Amino acid sequence: MSPSIGLGLAHVSSSKGPFSCKTVQTGTFQGETPYIEPDGSCKEQGMFDFPMEQVSSKEIRVDSNANSVEISEFDNDDEIQRRKIGLANKGKVPWNKGRKHSEETRERIKRRTKEPLKDPKVRKKMSECPRSLSNRTKSRIRSSLTKLWGKWLQWKRSREKFLQAWAECIANAAKIGGIEQEELDWDSYDKIKREMALEQLQQAAEKAKAKEMACIRAERALQAKVEKEREENAKHRAELNKKKEKIEGRKEQLVVSHKLKLREKLIKRFTERNPRLVT
Repeated sequence: MSPSIGLGLAHVSSSKGPFSCKTVQTGTFQGETPYIEPDGSCKEQGMFDFPMEQVSSKEIRVDSNANSVEISEFDNDDEIQRRKIGLANKGKVPWNKGRKHSEETRERIKRRTKEPLKDPKVRKKMSECPRSLSNRTKSRIRSSLTKLWGKWLQWKRSREKFLQAWAECIANAAKIGGIEQEELDWDSYDKIKREMALEQLQQAAEKAKAKEMACIRAERALQAKVEKEREENAKHRAELNKKKEKIEGRKEQLVVSHKLKLREKLIKRFTERNPRLVT
């Protein structure tokens, strides 16, 4: 009877990101051990006759009871070590199960978490490799938050309805009274409602009146400002006119004095040249 051999032909794992993808193809062959050529073809060899260059990067497991050989490829030794640790810890109870950290331990963990984040080197390294969420994860988070908020709103509305119904029941019981008590004919709720509506109307009227008075004050202030500016402009013009009149009067006085001086000079020269005519 020939043994059966199971071959793990492909094993792909990705360590970049929170997800990993693994693909394993297995084949069972009867008879002689197949040998996989580089071009993909198979040929039979002797029992467990594997070339060393083909098996150097693979893990071979031989089950003597089932007469089977399992070959699986790994990208790195870290995954092998993790699998071994997982198999070794399988079925064991964690030492910290059911235990809670003390306040001092929580503070120490918080402090030791915050201290590295203040380091610029650590922040730079974290910014270089951000963990951006995929659209699928975002949609899941969005749907879960929507459900949570919907439940919270439903609970809040039901609570408000319950409190309102409870208050109405208490009011009706107080109005009806006990077995030997007379039913009271009072409408405090309607009175309070009318008073509140009246207060709201009064407040609205006061606000409108205050708004109107503010508009009137603003208009009066604007008019006073315009009048003040007009008076200042008129005063400024009057001062300019006075200055202009003074300048013109001075100019006229200068012209008259200049003419008188010129006349005196001419008369003086004429008398000096013709003294006989003067006598």
